[in-house]
Amino acid sequence: MKQFFKLLLIIIWCSISVYGQKDRNVLLQELSKAKQDTTKVYLLLDVAETYIDDPKKFKQYLQKSFTLSRKLKDANGEGRYYQLMAKFYSCQNDADSCVYFAKKGVENAKKLKLDKQAQSYSNLASAYTLKGYPDSTTLALLKAVRIQEKLKPDFYRLAILYVNLSANSYALHDYKKTIAYSRKALFYANRNPKKTFLAEAHINLGLGFTYDKALDSASYHYNRALDLAYKNQNAVQQLYVLENITDLWSMKRNYPKMLETASIFHKISKANPEFVSEWIKSDRLLGRAYLFNNQVDKAKSYAEIALGNSTKEKDNPENVMQVHYLMYEIETRLGNYSKAEDYYTVYDSIDNVFRGEETQQNINILNTKFKVEKKNAELKLQKAALQRKEMIIFFLSFGIVALVVLGWFVYKNREKKQKIETQIQQIVASKSIIKTQEDERARIAKDLHDGLGGLLSGVKQSLHSMKNSFIIEANEAQSFEKTIDILDQGIRDLRNIAHNMIPENLIKFGLETATRDYCSYINNSNALEVAFSPINMADYHKDFTHSVTVYRIIQELVHNAVKHAEAKNLIVQLAAQSNTLQITIEDDGKGFDTNNATNGIGISNVRNRVSVLEGTMQITSNHLGTTVNIELPI
Repeated sequence: MKQFFKLLLIIIWCSISVYGQKDRNVLLQELSKAKQDTTKVYLLLDVAETYIDDPKKFKQYLQKSFTLSRKLKDANGEGRYYQLMAKFYSCQNDADSCVYFAKKGVENAKKLKLDKQAQSYSNLASAYTLKGYPDSTTLALLKAVRIQEKLKPDFYRLAILYVNLSANSYALHDYKKTIAYSRKALFYANRNPKKTFLAEAHINLGLGFTYDKALDSASYHYNRALDLAYKNQNAVQQLYVLENITDLWSMKRNYPKMLETASIFHKISKANPEFVSEWIKSDRLLGRAYLFNNQVDKAKSYAEIALGNSTKEKDNPENVMQVHYLMYEIETRLGNYSKAEDYYTVYDSIDNVFRGEETQQNINILNTKFKVEKKNAELKLQKAALQRKEMIIFFLSFGIVALVVLGWFVYKNREKKQKIETQIQQIVASKSIIKTQEDERARIAKDLHDGLGGLLSGVKQSLHSMKNSFIIEANEAQSFEKTIDILDQGIRDLRNIAHNMIPENLIKFGLETATRDYCSYINNSNALEVAFSPINMADYHKDFTHSVTVYRIIQELVHNAVKHAEAKNLIVQLAAQSNTLQITIEDDGKGFDTNNATNGIGISNVRNRVSVLEGTMQITSNHLGTTVNIELPI
């Protein structure tokens, strides 16, 4: 799985590098002669791209291109700047910065042609994949597809988009969509003259059918992908497909075929010693295949080779762990339970060992940094002592000015402190008002549910008793039944009002469950399709007032989307990370002018509640949808 998504990211980011890499010296010579026009902008961008492994020079040339693009009002140059910055931070594994620049690229693309807009959403999807937000990845890819399909057919780009949609669906364990999107990718890849991404489409179809339990279909597409990998002489694809076919034969319990495929994998990996992980894995896979074919001695010999070579692979603990687990299985089969237990202990603890080494490396880095900073501080103190005499003369000469400045700072500091205290008082007062409102809602809801609700239910029972006790003519009976139906509807409406005023499941089960139930309610209403994505919500522990305020914020934003956005899909995401609760509401509706929406009652209510919780809110909206990001301290 991990290898699969590494392939996905490479496919997406390679798609933004549409400018061929040129010789750096040639580019620098052309740059020295260039005038201050758009030609120089693109030369600067090309030179920067050659330095992508040298952050200092990369950013130096890229910043020059950005400044000149802004001066010339060249939106294309500015757009490519955002693309390269996103790609750079992707290589640095800095997901937050990658998402930031990808979003800036989307905003900038509004000024460009549709093909650039489609590309910007494809890049944003890549950034969300790096961030680990598969739902947002799906939405960005679908927006890219929607724009791309309006243009003249570009089979290359459509194939890559559908390959990535199928891969993302696979990550979400939605194997029906994996199959559907892979078929689309297959359709477009077949129409691409170079058949680019045809193998990937067959691989994804194989994965989808495997987990959809259609093993014969999976076998067919894996074999098609393997034929293409042989034809293209792509050893990486050959090994990846052969590993999946080996697992497929294992699932089918056809162990002789499993051994045959593992042997081919072993042969190819040994012919490519630069693939360290694969040739270590090849001994492990072959050992496992022999074990399933009851050839335990051969299984042990290959497992021991893999075990001996595993010390060379320091960056892939998963492979090392699996070798130890295979040895545990073999020794168990041989009845050597003491050895088996030793191998299982290593298998069980090796991940923690690697984490421990990583932690120790971080400690060493911090210790070195501390020593350097301590030495710098000592040098600063020595320098300060030498300058002290000169400073005394300076302070005596300008003492009066310094006192005036100091007095001004004291005044400003006091003024700022008073302002902060006023803000704190306002927040405390707002919190008190919100708590009073929620308490009053709870009281009214209880009175409605237990008092008026009970009274109406009693009236309903009395009417039923009357119906059974009196003789009523046919025309009156129909009117009587209609009255009871109206009373039933009134009781249901009353209960819905009471529930909306204070949801019981928020009190009983907490914010995550209440939000999920609310999203399900919206889904059942057929207003639009809502996907709820909670992340690390086990780390969220706040009082009821905080939870109900967050719940009201989500209610208001979802209500706005249902009422005004004309959207078909909506994502509600709650993520508790690093003492922060992140709320993301994203739809694919018609969008709105955020400048004119600030005075709306709904948005004002949301901003007020966010302010009370000392959080921040950002709204971005265009004709392709609206995204609201809120961060609250917890």
